Parts: sequence; structure tokens; C-alpha cells
Amino acid sequence: MSQDPLIMQYHEKNKVKTLVGLQITFYYFIVYVLALITYFRLSALGLVVETIAPKESAWNTVYIFSGILISTIILILVIKFFRKFPILKIMELFLTVTTISGFSSLFINDYIALIIGLIVIILKELLKNTFVRNMITSVIVGFIGGYIAYSIGTFPIVLLLVIVAIYDYIAVFKTKHMVFLAKGVVDKNTVFTYEIKTNTNQFSVDANKKEDVLMPQVSEGIPQNQRRVMRGKLDLGTGDFALPLIAIMKFTSISWILGVACLLCIILILIATLVYLIDNPKHTALPAIPLQAIIIVVFYVISLMFSL
Repeated sequence: MSQDPLIMQYHEKNKVKTLVGLQITFYYFIVYVLALITYFRLSALGLVVETIAPKESAWNTVYIFSGILISTIILILVIKFFRKFPILKIMELFLTVTTISGFSSLFINDYIALIIGLIVIILKELLKNTFVRNMITSVIVGFIGGYIAYSIGTFPIVLLLVIVAIYDYIAVFKTKHMVFLAKGVVDKNTVFTYEIKTNTNQFSVDANKKEDVLMPQVSEGIPQNQRRVMRGKLDLGTGDFALPLIAIMKFTSISWILGVACLLCIILILIATLVYLIDNPKHTALPAIPLQAIIIVVFYVISLMFSL
């Protein structure tokens, strides 16, 4: 006896949502642990990180956000005008080597750390395995998150999240250059995005609405002109992990309870964003930072109470 395609679609969507939620939770806990290791190792070493202004100065926010803008512009120019040249890959490999070796150098000799960084990029390029790439990305995100959290104060970080949230909204819905950027780096085995797998490779496409709708791996009851095989994955920018992680680390340094509570809220918000994307196929891309920034601001206000 055949089942109703709509019921099968409902169950398939729930499977996808569960799988997506588990992956987001897993990777966020991984980057959190790596950020903790980085932060407290830097603290144990007593390393002094030079910044352009005192730790709590907003000029640190200006500096980091300027770096984000410049990096974005460079990536867009490379994707738009230098597609035939491996500049994007060179940039990605340089980022990977420097961050992996930087993290490793917290525990071992700098030269050995550099060799480890080179070995990691060789393995990534040879294996071309999604899980391996996501784990390498997690080391990069964890190291950067812990390093920046150690380097500057809480207020500049929270201010940075607010500014990036506004920028993220404009970049996705208004100028849409972030969507262009995302299309230029996905499916290229780079550490610029996380690849979140789903249960299915089947999506329906309504020829009239021109929008993709997640469908079960069945064809019964679905018109042929509304079916098309598409990629069974979601892509999430590393910045959607790294930027909130910096704030989470600062809250953790104030109180473990505060930090873990913020981490759990951020994970739930990120999962909810992706679930909304699955349930509302007319959205091909959504900014993930704005809702996370709201959570960060709330926890920042709570953190101020801890310091009273």
C-alpha cells in the first residue's frame, strides 16, 4: 500500500531538520572547545597581544570590521575577475597553514607546527572529504575565536556583532553581494564554509515560482515537471560560527554558566535559522548573524550584572 507523498515529505523534512541540528550542535561544541583551549593556553603562556587601542576601545571594533570588509572585497574581486587563476585557492591555503600552525605552535615548536599545517592542507586537498574539511575549518574557527576573544575586551566584540548583523542583513537582502560571494566559494573544497549534509538529494522545483522545495526521495504523486535532483546539503559561512564564538568566549571568561548558556542559545538560534530556510524554500539565502547578535546583546547586559 503506497503512502501519501505529503506525509512522506513531512517525515523526510523532519529527518533533515534533525540531521542538520545534530551537525550544527556537534561542530559548534567542537569550535567552542578549541576556542577554550586557545584562550586559556594563551592566558597560561602570558602572551601579550598588541592591539591598535586599549582592550575595551571601540577602535578595535573598527579595525576588525575594516578587515572583514577588505577581505570581502578582495574575495569578490578574485571570484569576479580571476576565476581562471587559483588565487582563491592560494588565499585559502595560506589561511589554513597560518591558523593550523598558529594553533599547533601553542603547544609545540614553531617549525614542527608549520610542518603540521602543510600536512593538513595536503591531506585536505587529497582526501576532498567533507567531514575532514569541516573539522579543519573548526580548528581555524576555534583558534581565531579564542585568539580574538583573548586579545580585546567584551564591549568591542559585542559592538562588532551588532555592526556585522546590520551589514549581514544588507549584504544578503539588499546588495546581495554576500550571496554572490557564497556562490563563488561553495563546492570548491574550501574552508570558507561549513557543508551541512541533509538526508536527501531530492528537491522539487516549481517551474512557475522558480523556487526550490525540499522533497522526499520518492516520486509517487509528484508531477514530473515539479521534480529535479539537486544537491543535498546546506552551506554555512564560517563567520556565522566564528563571530558569535568570540563573544561566547568572553562570557565564558566571566562565568562558565554564562558562557555555556549563551552557547546553547546561539546553537538553538542557528538551528532555527536553518530549519526556517528548509521550511521556506523561497529563501535561497538568509543572514545568520542578526538573530545571534540579539542573543549576544542580551547576554552582554547579563554579563554587566556579573561585574557589579
